[in-house]
Amino acid sequence: MINSSVGLGGANQRDVVTYVQKLLNRYIESRAIYVFAFLKVDGNCGPHTIACIKEFQSHIVGLANPDGRIDSNGRTIKALENYRSAQKQRLYEFSIGMPAPLSFTDRASASLPKKAAANSTTTVTDDPRKLMTRAAVAEAYGSISASKVWAKKSTYLKMFKIPDSITKDKDYAWVNVYDPKKRKVSKIWCHQAMHTFLDAALKNLQKQSLLGDLKEFGGSHAIRATRGTTNWSAHSWALAIDINMTGNGLGETPTMSKKFVKCFTDAGFFWGGNYSRKDGMHFTIAGFDKPRSS
Repeated sequence: MINSSVGLGGANQRDVVTYVQKLLNRYIESRAIYVFAFLKVDGNCGPHTIACIKEFQSHIVGLANPDGRIDSNGRTIKALENYRSAQKQRLYEFSIGMPAPLSFTDRASASLPKKAAANSTTTVTDDPRKLMTRAAVAEAYGSISASKVWAKKSTYLKMFKIPDSITKDKDYAWVNVYDPKKRKVSKIWCHQAMHTFLDAALKNLQKQSLLGDLKEFGGSHAIRATRGTTNWSAHSWALAIDINMTGNGLGETPTMSKKFVKCFTDAGFFWGGNYSRKDGMHFTIAGFDKPRSS
């Protein structure tokens, strides 16, 4: 048991930090989530150590709002002390639907254990709807680092041009609300896998005479955590898009019509309005982001 605090705002005595870093590395090793970087055991409580503490508090301790601090005789150190001895590796955690938070990853400095490489059932696919964990998405498209860098952004982040048949429609009035000039949306930076989904959804709206109901564009690519968690959002890989934010905010009862939503879900999107915590503006094609009711 430690005799002083470690982490954000802690005393961070070198010997105590070193001890905690060793335990955290045992934790990382036990999960065998190979997109995690092992911490440098140097006694310095830097941002990577604090980030790993937060991830541990979220995934193991179960804190809704991890604070990145380990206090002597607190819940976090009691849980972390379980890793004083080597744990049996759970190599297939991400293959059986268990959540694998990737909030603080750095795949460049970590590699997949040989045993996992030989036996893992993770599937690399061009269809992100089949990637049911963040670990699987990171394997297919690249991990997100603690410094908010998407490893393969240049490979997968592509410009989607709204078809002329849509932009020239008399009912088309889709506006980027963050554009000071409030210009109509003509291009969207998003994952290239989303292009066919967007094209189909826009054409569905046009066929249903609902194109005029598409009013606000709130963005697609934004490397950030899912609100209220420490897990990377589907937006981090540009696998989601926010539209018509007014009246469809997080936690609000969505005001979108069923017909409007169906134009997107028929095109292959999952809708955030089906989450237990409603997020009506949110449409995604990331399998791990799939609502249970979809």
